[in-house]
Amino acid sequence: MNYCCSTLLIAAVLSITPAYGAPELDAYGKLQQVSNVSISPNGDLISYRRTESDEKDYIVVYSLKEGKMKTGVDVSSIDPSSQFFGNNNHLIFKVSQRVNWRAYKHSFDVSTAYSFNIKKNKIEPLLKLDESLLGDRKVTRGQTGLGRISGISNDGNNLFMPAYVADSDTDQTPNYAMLKVQISGKGKPKIVSKGTTNTRDYFLNDKGEILARETLNNVNNIHAIELKDGKKWRKIYSYEAEIPTHSFIGLSSDFSSIVFSRSDDDEHYLMLSLSDGKVQPLSGFDASKNTFGVMSDHRSVVVGVRYAGLMPSYHMFDSALNKRVQEIVSTFPDHSVYLSDWTKDWKSIVVRVEGTQFVGDYYLFHEGQPPKFLVSSRLDISPEDINPIATAKYKARDGLVIPTLVTLPKTKMDNLKNLPTVILPHGGPASQDHLGFNYEAQALASRGFLVVQPQFRGSTGFGKEHYEAGWGQWGKAMQDDLTDAVNFLVKKGYTDPARVCIVGGSYGGYAALAGAAFTPDLYKCSVSIAGVSHLPKMLEADKSRAGKHSWVLDYWNRSILAGDFDKDSLKAISPYYSADKIKVPVLLIHGEDDTVVEYEQSKLMHKAIKKSGGKSQLVKLKDDDHHLRDGSTRTQALKAMVEFVEANIGG
Repeated sequence: MNYCCSTLLIAAVLSITPAYGAPELDAYGKLQQVSNVSISPNGDLISYRRTESDEKDYIVVYSLKEGKMKTGVDVSSIDPSSQFFGNNNHLIFKVSQRVNWRAYKHSFDVSTAYSFNIKKNKIEPLLKLDESLLGDRKVTRGQTGLGRISGISNDGNNLFMPAYVADSDTDQTPNYAMLKVQISGKGKPKIVSKGTTNTRDYFLNDKGEILARETLNNVNNIHAIELKDGKKWRKIYSYEAEIPTHSFIGLSSDFSSIVFSRSDDDEHYLMLSLSDGKVQPLSGFDASKNTFGVMSDHRSVVVGVRYAGLMPSYHMFDSALNKRVQEIVSTFPDHSVYLSDWTKDWKSIVVRVEGTQFVGDYYLFHEGQPPKFLVSSRLDISPEDINPIATAKYKARDGLVIPTLVTLPKTKMDNLKNLPTVILPHGGPASQDHLGFNYEAQALASRGFLVVQPQFRGSTGFGKEHYEAGWGQWGKAMQDDLTDAVNFLVKKGYTDPARVCIVGGSYGGYAALAGAAFTPDLYKCSVSIAGVSHLPKMLEADKSRAGKHSWVLDYWNRSILAGDFDKDSLKAISPYYSADKIKVPVLLIHGEDDTVVEYEQSKLMHKAIKKSGGKSQLVKLKDDDHHLRDGSTRTQALKAMVEFVEANIGG
């Protein structure tokens, strides 16, 4: 295997802290106490979510002008995932709730939205399932994405929200309509456009007028953009593909074009003219860089690009704004800076900073004023508690360069040799890690472990070639990349080969089980959190949920086997069918209400290992899901994982 030079440890060694008392694991496992900081359109107010426990959860509104709290509301019963100011007196909460419907086999995560009147201190739902509209029409019950917001009226008093609407109680093929909803939550929503069963999204101008709609036909695989032509709609752009390759994201600032990305093209971001259907590169976008996504406002107007990598960087299309954003980012060198929210005129910008010196701190940058610290997201962990985060690169056995994050144990900074090591692959697998505060990595490092997060092939954020190199490589080259990380660190002297464990969640959980099953002599223990073990059953569940014509199945076909979609091939790379090869202790942790990777996946693996005479523990997290949204069960999972790793490879 070939190796390339590593930047590992250079910056980290400079930040040695001789005395260190690690926080309790509860401090790492609990949810962020402060999150979702947003700012009002006029810049006078900020809001944030303040979580003290699973029972004490508030949205706080703070007056920057008066320097004091203005109001607060208990949101523990609705558990909002995000929030923003719709206008200066109303906050919009996005909520995801788990729902079981009698007509369906599976439970679903259903998104909804609420409005909070700041002056009246009152919460109102914006759209309700089964809500009556004009005539016999109703908002269809069996839908999951009821919290989507496509735009806000200029006066800030109305929201535009798409939803499936049935013409009657017996209508089995509801249309995806655009509704105009009062931000106060009062009055009946009005249908702006009826839509069709194949409609997927709408694009509106600043006056609330529909400019175009997106359609996707899962039967003939036609993905299109349509314009209103009198009483009819006509296609101005379409293509055919089993898996959608285009993502129609938002509008240009002058509302003349739709901004979209193409996953099958190196030129990721393009503009579709609404006047003639012509496509051209997005102005100001650097196609040579890897992108994470675009920056858009609450009207879905695209204002810039966020480039990918281990730390985010930005390019804003307005030159003056771009200069200002670059100055803000440069204030925190070698840290990840995220644009959290901003006023409509961009005079006030809220950022969140993470890295070796920041646990997730929010700052306000107001034009012409010095930056102002607002609040830290983790109140029980100080900057002195952070274990240094370094970057590294190594070459996999076929020469592919694998970017990597390494979290270094502060207690062992004076002798970074032969360390007990945890390989921590991310989920997805079409995802990536960022340089920042990872609660699992920090908790493990605080107990003396070197924690390694390889951005294996198939990860996003490092270019098309890196991403596509993972297609069809589950349990194969993707797994080899993790093996090569271990070999790299052992050769450099950082890792003790006799003390290596692999820990991961979701796809990372699959990789942890695959590591134990397919490289049985490499690791001394394996921890799978909500991981996949039985690929045929996973795909059966997805087919049941999404339908046999859904592009989701085509996506998994490409991702897992690159087109060779048969049960024998799936079994060959399913850890369940190789449970008898596992030699090391395995810990399985899974939320009983997981709708992404069902609890059955861990239950089956546990039984298979036990049947083969292996060592397996199964921890069932009650009343929690795939994402471990509950602070108490997340802490339970973290403690079980850390204690298991300590018992098997020391600390």
